[in-house]
Amino acid sequence: MINNNVGVVAGLDFTSVIGPDALREMLAQGRPVLVIVRNANPNKYGVAEAILELRRTAEALRNKVGIDISEFLPTEGSIEIAFENAPTIRTKAERAGKELLHKFVRFEPTSGLVILMGVGTGRGLSETGQQPWVQRVIEEVNRSSPALLYVHRIDRLSRHILSISEVLKACQSRQTMVGEPQNGISVPSNLNWLMNLFLSSGGENETKQSPVANRGRESSGL
Repeated sequence: MINNNVGVVAGLDFTSVIGPDALREMLAQGRPVLVIVRNANPNKYGVAEAILELRRTAEALRNKVGIDISEFLPTEGSIEIAFENAPTIRTKAERAGKELLHKFVRFEPTSGLVILMGVGTGRGLSETGQQPWVQRVIEEVNRSSPALLYVHRIDRLSRHILSISEVLKACQSRQTMVGEPQNGISVPSNLNWLMNLFLSSGGENETKQSPVANRGRESSGL
């Protein structure tokens, strides 16, 4: 894991936040925004797609939530270097003779903002039944205790539907709100869990129904 503190400066402006009062209160208390980005391919092509998705996520966060992180985003070059230097996490897969490959990088470019990026499957499980990307996201939620976890699509948390519940449980424990452009911001209550799990199931079903074609889609960030 790489932790890049890129020139901490004044911090984010939360004066124009669009969302629940509870979110504004948590941000005022100094709890950060956690931006999550993942791509399935554990290689330079996956990194390139993750960089594009980070830009899209930042745009959505500005337009939908009123939080502009654009001037604090790490450069394309710094992200590429971070991934090059990050260790490859090799995990024995549930299928005998297979292994899961992941790389994770973390940026904390300014006060109030944490960016976690990963490349590698969001669906494959380890031999102990864990999803490595999900476990890294949970670790970050517990570490940062963010006011808001924001993703471009809910299946960026995982393409394994049951693993999503583990992330949402961690968010509920920390009173972290979860947001994405299509469905807005919500507290991960039991009802919202069910809604988010239903939405995320589309990503898992894509993977199951068309594994060959899906490799091409996942290389485009799906």
